Amino acid sequence: MPGRPPRIEIPPEIEAEMTPAVKAFVVSLIDLIQTLTERSEMLSAQVQTLTEQSQRLADQVQKLTEQIQKSTPRNSSLPPSTEHPHGKPEPKKSLEINESRADRKVASDISAN
Repeated sequence: MPGRPPRIEIPPEIEAEMTPAVKAFVVSLIDLIQTLTERSEMLSAQVQTLTEQSQRLADQVQKLTEQIQKSTPRNSSLPPSTEHPHGKPEPKKSLEINESRADRKVASDISAN
């Protein structure tokens, strides 16, 4: 943030030609300009801070959104009922179960003959 701006002064040759009322008015305008300049600098600093904070929060929201999109009931604390029934993977059948069924079928075919 830049330093305090220099105070606006009325040049002596112009001040000599002013009436007291005009001088009072000009001095009040100079004070107002000074106050508004200081306020503007303060607000600019606040805007900078809020912009940086907003960017950090946007980055955080992006990361959290990506985490949520990767979560499923199988890898998070979500209950299984929140997963669409057609989105569930096929249950894995073990090779042993399939072999024993095939053995029974062959055995029943042989005994039927």
